[in-house]
Amino acid sequence: MKTSVTLTTLALATAALSATSTAALPSTLSRRQSSSQGYFSPSANGGSMLTEQREPLNIIVSGQSSPGVLYQDGFEEFSRALYFSPGSCLGISQGGFQSANLGDGNGDRPQTNIMRYNYKQGDSGTCLESLHGGNHFRYWIQNGSAADSGAVFIAASVELNATLNHMIAPNGYDDGRDEIVGNATAGTLTSPGGFGYTVSRTTNSLLSGFSASQINHGISIDGTVDVLTVTITKNGTIGAGRNSSSSDSGSSGSSSENSGSNGSSGSSGSTSSSSGASDLFGMSHVRTFRTAFALRKDESRTAVFIPETSSDPSNTDDASASVPVTGERTPIGQIEQRLAITFTCTVDACGHRSSHEFSKRSYTKGIVIVQCPGCKNRHLIADNLSWFTESEGEPRTIEQMIEAKGGKVRRGSVGADGETIEILS
Repeated sequence: MKTSVTLTTLALATAALSATSTAALPSTLSRRQSSSQGYFSPSANGGSMLTEQREPLNIIVSGQSSPGVLYQDGFEEFSRALYFSPGSCLGISQGGFQSANLGDGNGDRPQTNIMRYNYKQGDSGTCLESLHGGNHFRYWIQNGSAADSGAVFIAASVELNATLNHMIAPNGYDDGRDEIVGNATAGTLTSPGGFGYTVSRTTNSLLSGFSASQINHGISIDGTVDVLTVTITKNGTIGAGRNSSSSDSGSSGSSSENSGSNGSSGSSGSTSSSSGASDLFGMSHVRTFRTAFALRKDESRTAVFIPETSSDPSNTDDASASVPVTGERTPIGQIEQRLAITFTCTVDACGHRSSHEFSKRSYTKGIVIVQCPGCKNRHLIADNLSWFTESEGEPRTIEQMIEAKGGKVRRGSVGADGETIEILS
């Protein structure tokens, strides 16, 4: 039988949570059943480390974590520190719900929620993950009366883009786990709401007995489950800033390719970029390509082209591919050519000239959008993926999504008066 204790009784246990954040906590917290590991093995009580759809539960957030992480709102605030946001683009989900049995007496239960990598664009960035693919995960909380550890069980994977029907990428289960854990343990994390976190890691082999034939899509796994213990180190407000794009929150010590670089807008001739709470094309999710090596994990990801806007040429940081990858890897070197244009804005007689830089591959095979620092309009320069075709009904393209949120995308052109292109190699 659970014993409920009020928050005042647990003041010491929740000392890391501020008064602004405790309002979002449940009015009571339940005393958890003791587990030296911080979780109970689902298979010990009729459960499984696979979801009903045979996807591996490859990450566990230990029940020994700070209490403020072990319930839905608190866990999703922590996930935003890793640039994951809840739900699907505009509430449209093509993946469907999954269920899992954690052996806690609750039987098969639907996922608590799905979290998608938001490309550092706040909660609206889940639309980019839905289109491009990328890392995402479903999670369940082990809180039934038979095994009430409070641990969060996560099924993480990397999926391909919408054109490829969101199939799981080759090695996508292990890669999804490694990307999340690599970012979580790389340094101090900060959520949009101002919470600070540190994360420690151990592993177990609860998935070691499963062959590829037992896993969804026949994808092999290495059998390892990463166990994370999350400690809240700084107070914040749950839900604050969740719609804001950001390049400052997240792992301060991370070498993760999730981090981006912001462009700067200014007078004629300067490089510009867009920013704003709901701007899907802000520079914070775009990695610049100098004449440098782009890191790729496998060929399936080289076919995914992230839309680029221009970036600040004064930023000399050698950048990697925009697909987030951390942890151990064997990178393949690929030289990227850069394009530079001088863009003259002719919308509403603006006449502003600005310089922009992006990869040649995005211009010839992907999408390029720039923002005029004069009129602040975003201009579509290249669209080789046909995202901006006209369609009827509910918003389906990124252009429609932006316009549905009150934003504007104007079509621009290259080759008019005063506009030049040159290859930088």
